[in-house]
Amino acid sequence: EKEDRPAIRKEDFILDKLNNETIYQLPGLINEQQFIVQNCNNCITYVLDHTDQIQVDDCTNCQILIGPAHGSIFIQDSTNCILATVCQLIIESSLYIRFGCLTLSYYKNILFVDKYKV
Repeated sequence: EKEDRPAIRKEDFILDKLNNETIYQLPGLINEQQFIVQNCNNCITYVLDHTDQIQVDDCTNCQILIGPAHGSIFIQDSTNCILATVCQLIIESSLYIRFGCLTLSYYKNILFVDKYKV
């Protein structure tokens, strides 16, 4: 017998065309789904849940903090953005990128880091 589960609404996992906003995705909201941030300008985004894959496209002057991701993080055609994340590192075809250490702590963060071995 099939479990009654809420339907996944694609729009709950996409931030699109936002300007000058601060957005929080708290633990339990994404639950290992793909998450997309696109066409945003001057936004601060906190993705504090475990994710499958993150895609950041066509963003300008944004600050994005992403909790542990067990899949890929794609950043394409974005300008003057700051990205802070915990993930396994693979870099392809990128220019002018700087890397540093990230000290991050929030509720459930350590559980995600242990689970995904990042």
